[in-house]
Amino acid sequence: MPDSEPTLMPAESQTRTESAIMSLLLIQDDQRPWSTDELVRTIGREMEVLDAIANLHGFGLLHRTTDGFVFATRAATHLDGLDM
Repeated sequence: MPDSEPTLMPAESQTRTESAIMSLLLIQDDQRPWSTDELVRTIGREMEVLDAIANLHGFGLLHRTTDGFVFATRAATHLDGLDM
């Protein structure tokens, strides 16, 4: 029997997508704006990525540009650097 990922509830899947986006935006050696298209290609699940970007923007964790790029806010970057 092949291994398969368990089916996630919609909220769990959305949280996982938000976490994946923030992980990509906060890579220490590669902090840069990411295009929405890059995130969709990297993560997959276009609607989940777009919803996650909207949520993270609403939470104040990322900025969105008018030309489709996103990057972590200063607060998100600072929080990521704290030793907790």
